[in-house]
Amino acid sequence: MKPARLVDDLMEISRFDAGAAAPQLDDIDLAESLRRTLAARAWLDTVDTLTGTARAQLICSSETCPSITGAD
Repeated sequence: MKPARLVDDLMEISRFDAGAAAPQLDDIDLAESLRRTLAARAWLDTVDTLTGTARAQLICSSETCPSITGAD
């Protein structure tokens, strides 16, 4: 992530925390958002997704799974 983008994101979070800005909530197609995210990270060939219900499952081995950091 570029430092300028990181600073912008942190400032936006600060505005939310201070009550100076309200988050804009929209309905999204979560499956499509996930597909776009995987494509943007070039992970489509390393992560298999199973959809068709309200649940999605990511299947990958420790060798092919993308490393995800900063998650709680």
